[in-house]
Amino acid sequence: MTHTPPPHPEVAPSGGQGGQGRSLWHHADFRRLWAGDTASQLGVALGALAIPYLAVTVLHANEFQMGLLATLGGLGFLIIGLPAGAIVDRYAKRSIMLLVDLLRALLLLSLPVAGWLGLLGIVQVMVVATAIGMSTVFFDVSYQSYLPLLVHRDHVVEGNAKLQASQSVSMAAGPAIGGLVLTWLGALPVIGVNAVGYLLSAVGLSRIRHRETPAPRAHRRPMRVEIAEGLRFIVRHPLLRRLIACTGLGNLAGAAIGALIVLYQVRDLHLSALTIGIVDSAAAVGGLFGALITTRLARRIGEGAAITVTAAAMLVC
Repeated sequence: MTHTPPPHPEVAPSGGQGGQGRSLWHHADFRRLWAGDTASQLGVALGALAIPYLAVTVLHANEFQMGLLATLGGLGFLIIGLPAGAIVDRYAKRSIMLLVDLLRALLLLSLPVAGWLGLLGIVQVMVVATAIGMSTVFFDVSYQSYLPLLVHRDHVVEGNAKLQASQSVSMAAGPAIGGLVLTWLGALPVIGVNAVGYLLSAVGLSRIRHRETPAPRAHRRPMRVEIAEGLRFIVRHPLLRRLIACTGLGNLAGAAIGALIVLYQVRDLHLSALTIGIVDSAAAVGGLFGALITTRLARRIGEGAAITVTAAAMLVC
């Protein structure tokens, strides 16, 4: 009589609560993840405008401070982007996401509390932006690798589609709604709404019953070995090197514009928060349209040519 060993805890569930042939609508744990993610994404979209708007209108930040604020917000992806994946693989991903949601909520809530006490300053805003950016790296890495552990492999595409739909709707509608709420309530209450979104996401994650067990410590390779392997693969791959250079330069230019866009809209164009939100929503809708035509464009002219053409179009705009 042979004995079949149990599946590795990091392997995707064979059927989950939804079963292999049923929609994820019937998967209770996925519904909890989806509801929490939707609340988090909407909160982020509502509050994405609030922090730079707070810095410009309340704290009277100058060009250098706005650039520094944007740099610190993205610093986490530069500093811990590489080791984040290796770190996440060593711990339960649901627990990481739960802790990160709670941390981000507390960080954001510190801003309205300091504002109401008359203690808010640009340094605190920069510290909060830095900490949130770094913690978000861990959330994103955990989040991307958690879904295949939660649902059957046949449902991963459906799950990604549902989660992406929530994100897309939030990105399209959130800035306009955020601009409207900013007009009514001001930046600090909107930041509070963003924090509530993270808290609701944490509630959804805490109610998920599925638990995964990380690989035993004895089975782990040294983190520096895993990071070095990833770097060697990228450096030795000629196409990846070019893509990274192209993406890096594009992100550099985009970050430079993004750092000063709210300052320009408020001080030079004298736009209201609602108008700025509508502009951001229109940009998000344009991004959604671009995503819809990307596959057709790449098939017609080729992937490399599609990158060149779209980059040229951005330059003209």
